[in-house]
Amino acid sequence: MKHFSLTAISFALFLVACGGDSSTSPSANTGDSQVSSSSEASTPASSTEESSDSKEIFSSSAISSSSSKENSSSSDEAKVFPANYNQETEILTDERDGEVYKTAKIGDQIWMGQNLRYLPTEFVDDCDLRWIDEEVEPDSLDTYGRGYSWIEATRISCNHMSEIISFGGEDYPLPFQGICPKGWHIPSLDEWKILIESTNQHLYKLLSTDWVKPGYSGTDEYGFNVLKPANGTHVQFIMLDNTGEKNKTMVFNDIGGSTLQMETVSSYKTVEHLYLRCLMD
Repeated sequence: MKHFSLTAISFALFLVACGGDSSTSPSANTGDSQVSSSSEASTPASSTEESSDSKEIFSSSAISSSSSKENSSSSDEAKVFPANYNQETEILTDERDGEVYKTAKIGDQIWMGQNLRYLPTEFVDDCDLRWIDEEVEPDSLDTYGRGYSWIEATRISCNHMSEIISFGGEDYPLPFQGICPKGWHIPSLDEWKILIESTNQHLYKLLSTDWVKPGYSGTDEYGFNVLKPANGTHVQFIMLDNTGEKNKTMVFNDIGGSTLQMETVSSYKTVEHLYLRCLMD
């Protein structure tokens, strides 16, 4: 694996849970000190976003037993769905390779409920820092998807490795497709925040039922199905932000005890083994 340097940048969200145990934080997180705090198992979930300029705190609502489907909006009637999405089965079929994906409707957003598996047939340039996990066993590929580097997932030339990429501008308009199927795009930090708010910040509802910890368990109530990492304590997802030689990723991080922490971390654009969940335009 290439150089892997993570610096925690923003918010940590904590679960209401039942009990506690302890484990270590991911050893890959190095560099500047990590922003984190603890949450008692009996207290409501909360989240914090912190940067060098400002700190934003997201309050949590009480746990509700109501179904996540109530977040669905009547705006579906007016929405134009991409041709590769079956509204009845809620299945995405990637026309490029025939791969099919479950999806998750959360609030007004429709996300892939599985990690992307697409292997591009062409590369943007011959940069040797570009990375994609080409050799994956079929069972592992079906379960975990394929790993990418940020620079490969965005399909941006390595000539722009140290430049600030202004997503939403003329050169990189939003929504930004990158390596996603047509009609889908790489989610931004703001779109991740919308996802979190739509779940009332109950992160365990985004986790697969394989997450069984002394302090909390995943329920996969929304069908988002974040799988427990096969090795290690954290799962990283690619997202967009305006940045120079580094980018931000969204991390689900089991920091031990009764706490699951969700945060953005800063890493180099060439960091490997990042997963991608595309979001419908």
